[in-house]
Amino acid sequence: ELDSHYNYYKSSIAKGDMIFMVSDGVIEALGENGEEKISSFISQNDFISTSSACKEIINFSMQNLDRINDDMTAVSLKITGV
Repeated sequence: ELDSHYNYYKSSIAKGDMIFMVSDGVIEALGENGEEKISSFISQNDFISTSSACKEIINFSMQNLDRINDDMTAVSLKITGV
């Protein structure tokens, strides 16, 4: 039996909003307080597209790594209609 725990949040969304999801490898690459670091990075940036957002998130996460220890995945969705 797997014992997994996930955080979930409820929020209202509007046209133009973006939703971001990252794997644990992205969080772990940022070290201590990785969740806060990635959340702050996303909040402080005005991404041009979903594709550029994912690239920038991965690049930000990798900037202090000598080698990658885990898979790193970023997914972003843009709300185009509600």
